[in-house]
Amino acid sequence: MNRPFYRLIASLTIIALVAIIQGCSNDSVVITNSSGTPASVDKYFPLSPGSSVDYIITNYLSHDTIHLNCTVGSAVTHNGASSLPWLTQYEEYPSVKDTGYFHVDGNAVYYLENGAYSPEKILETPLEVGRSWQRFTPTENDKDTGNLINILTNHDEKGDSGAVGIDQDDNNDDIKSITPGKNYPTTGANYFIITAVEDVTLADGNMYRDCIRVENRSGDFINYYWYAPEAGLVKFANNIKPGEYPDGQVNGEIAAKKPF
Repeated sequence: MNRPFYRLIASLTIIALVAIIQGCSNDSVVITNSSGTPASVDKYFPLSPGSSVDYIITNYLSHDTIHLNCTVGSAVTHNGASSLPWLTQYEEYPSVKDTGYFHVDGNAVYYLENGAYSPEKILETPLEVGRSWQRFTPTENDKDTGNLINILTNHDEKGDSGAVGIDQDDNNDDIKSITPGKNYPTTGANYFIITAVEDVTLADGNMYRDCIRVENRSGDFINYYWYAPEAGLVKFANNIKPGEYPDGQVNGEIAAKKPF
């Protein structure tokens, strides 16, 4: 072979390597809108009063599958801040309903379960691979200097079952918390970290592009949460054992409403 041919091969190799490096570098930059501006938190966590989403949740520990309907209510003042109620109902058990609250403060969105005092930071901008934040504000009693405390729930230990309900506008049904608890699936250690941007295909065949994958640990397990642009949380997997990615002991994803 002549030298021009070798030079051609070398040039093509360099071009290919540059393309690979540039492709990989997308995982290390701030996630942006189509205009090139950094994506705001509401792009990946939209909260519109009246909007509704259904999840199908498979629990391999209790060996059951349930359908959960979640509806965003009208703005209220809760815990001293303007918040949007997160109204949930298990469709297999229509009497089991609960209310949580979401609050957007600047570059972050917080969740407060019914009966809790400390809000949980769900997402925080800039949305960037490698970005991490604490779920709960540390207190003087926190011994978890490594942010690895396993928080299973954060509601009032007194079990205040008399929480005030929220009226739903569509059917005037009084939503009351029978047992204050967590009606949003985040759990685990007191930190979150964005570890990837990837496409997610659900069991029903629907695909969501450019999802951010947020994760933390639960002891020896790991938890994943996938947020899609303009859709919010589309899939989660809690308590994944090593080697069993992406399925955990409890898995959920957006699904069609259960027919009755």
